[in-house]
Amino acid sequence: MKFALSLISLLLCSALLFVGCTRDDSPTTPGNTTTTTYSGTIAGESESGSITFVVGSTAKVTPTVDVRLFALLTVTGTIKLSDGTSITLTGTFNTETDSIYVSGGGYSFAGKLSNGTISGVYTGPNGSGAFSVQAGTQGSVKVFCGTYIENDNSQSGLLNIALKDTVLTGLSISYSDGSKTFLIGTLSGSTITMYLTNQPAQVIATGTLSGVTASGTYSSGDDQGTWTMTLCDSIPQQSGNPFVNTKWVGFEDDGDSLRLEFTATNFSSYKRRVFGESCWTTKTDGAYSVSGNQFTVPINGTPTPLTYRIMGNIFVILSFPPGQDGRNWTKVNSFSSPLNVCP
Repeated sequence: MKFALSLISLLLCSALLFVGCTRDDSPTTPGNTTTTTYSGTIAGESESGSITFVVGSTAKVTPTVDVRLFALLTVTGTIKLSDGTSITLTGTFNTETDSIYVSGGGYSFAGKLSNGTISGVYTGPNGSGAFSVQAGTQGSVKVFCGTYIENDNSQSGLLNIALKDTVLTGLSISYSDGSKTFLIGTLSGSTITMYLTNQPAQVIATGTLSGVTASGTYSSGDDQGTWTMTLCDSIPQQSGNPFVNTKWVGFEDDGDSLRLEFTATNFSSYKRRVFGESCWTTKTDGAYSVSGNQFTVPINGTPTPLTYRIMGNIFVILSFPPGQDGRNWTKVNSFSSPLNVCP
């Protein structure tokens, strides 16, 4: 019996040495003796904010003869949305595959570590989205939440970055087609330069960092526009009526085809009759009111309260399901073309 136990112990030790010799020993890969913190950003169909993972040194399960179980490390995490909501996450990191899986509060995340960055996708109560984090604590990684919009108002979406010293990682979510784009970049002085993760030689956006805000322009093929962002923790919580004297554009499958205007007490919404034509039809007019995170508008003649969320220049009607036309809106200073109402 002693011989059998000694043999098993020898085999376990040999196997563990093999795992230790074959894993990636990059300093940004979680080790098996200390914790590693990753901080970055999350962006989805109706939410934006920061996210942090702490990859621990404790095995998720009790070791057995199957030494592959030693590769699973415990992970704890926290989501902090731009509206102040916090969600706790738990899960595992697999050191053999450099993959992370965490969940909590109705969210499920799956991602992979590559070149010091963990990026991936998630599903949650408010729809799907993406995340990107880099090694560093919340104090050392600054997370900015922002938006972008095409010059002709044909596309818009979320644009978030995480900045540690001069290294930038980030992502964008398109509100016109739902596409997710991962970004890398640099900060030189106050100048921000962004590249596509899968095309690191192609500059896609540039801008300037000024205190807790940043802004600039982007260009990719036929798409050109502007972007702006604010340090997520510096975004003021909403108070009062955020819609007074504002203009918004919305998107359907055929592009920019919804427009919305507010005064202090009334609103008008418009829908393009045929995409590409300059003629618009009035869809709804009437009075509106705001109370907390709800605004009430007449729908089919009946005053209807709708729950909403403001994320910088993005306005999301949470009462509408993800993907429904008229759910996501982007704030503009002026419409890109005249609002000519059809006769």
